[in-house]
Amino acid sequence: MLYRIAATSLLALAAVTSAQAAPTADYSVLFTTPFNAAANPGLTFTDADVQADGLHTYYGSWGASSVSLADVLASGSEYTLNLSFASVARTDYTRKLLDFAGLTSDAGVYINDGALAFSHAGSPTHADVLGTAAVLSPGQAFNLTLTRSALSGSFTAYINGIEQFGFLDTAGETAFSSALKSIYVLTDDNDGYEITPGVLKGISVYNTALSATDVASISAVPEPESYALALAGLLTVGSLMKRRRS
Repeated sequence: MLYRIAATSLLALAAVTSAQAAPTADYSVLFTTPFNAAANPGLTFTDADVQADGLHTYYGSWGASSVSLADVLASGSEYTLNLSFASVARTDYTRKLLDFAGLTSDAGVYINDGALAFSHAGSPTHADVLGTAAVLSPGQAFNLTLTRSALSGSFTAYINGIEQFGFLDTAGETAFSSALKSIYVLTDDNDGYEITPGVLKGISVYNTALSATDVASISAVPEPESYALALAGLLTVGSLMKRRRS
């Protein structure tokens, strides 16, 4: 019985540890206070502010916030982007999460009535490629992960490590082609009418297209109960062994 408890506890602890193993980002920024803007020269945000829970963006009669990250991608056509959101305020209609075209067109990733979607340039619906289900709601924390392979042109979008859609991007609309390969987050090309205020916790950039397994590893958040289960089991083993010695 003692060995069974120990084995179960160690397996639980191993599962938690393995869930944490993940590729190392080539660039990453966390929005925590105090925030060191000088340490992130490629990062620019206007009408937004860093608070304890992340970078807050806004929208009002004056316009909308802007958040951009430039000159951190080795190639605009091969990448993995992992965007960690503490929340977004709205998920109804169409809300732009990420822009590919330097704010010159509608090409980007959107929320479309709770589902994740991709819009081609000039699309009237902003949902040319649509996830199969509504997975996002206001106030919900989530990870948005996007991968693109330069070799195949394959583009895939994930929420919390689960694939929402993928397609072959023969037109290159998911490639960042500007000189600095600028990435715009929670920023719209039309002065904010199609975005939502949100709280961005961090951005990680990988200069390769990660596999689905690797995407799951960078999106996984170990449940507190897993740690508690492993710790409780090991404490039980320690207590039983102490009783046997006495």
